[in-house]
Amino acid sequence: MLRVGDRAGRVLPAHLASGGKAVLAALPAPDLTRRYTGTDVDLPRLRRELALVRKRGFAINDQLTETGLTAVGVLMHWPSADEPAAALSVALPSVRFDHDLLPMWVAALSATVAAVVRDLAA
Repeated sequence: MLRVGDRAGRVLPAHLASGGKAVLAALPAPDLTRRYTGTDVDLPRLRRELALVRKRGFAINDQLTETGLTAVGVLMHWPSADEPAAALSVALPSVRFDHDLLPMWVAALSATVAAVVRDLAA
């Protein structure tokens, strides 16, 4: 049996969540440095991960914010500017996460983001 809890109002660290990583990957390097200098975040490691997010076009949170939960996220830009606005993600039980299905999930998320941006621009 799969149980799903209510996560309404829960705030996750951006450097761990898939959507947060997608947004952070779009920020200029000085912004990232400013946000994480003086924290316990391994900034060089985060930079490497965000470079991979930029290259792939999506981010993964594999049980970093909740045991047994994996999420995939993609970035959404503001329609009027090339600035990060938000991210859209899908979460699923880690036992159901299949790397072979990543292209399908990323395509669905990307199509949804494109539709939202079109609606916002209208």
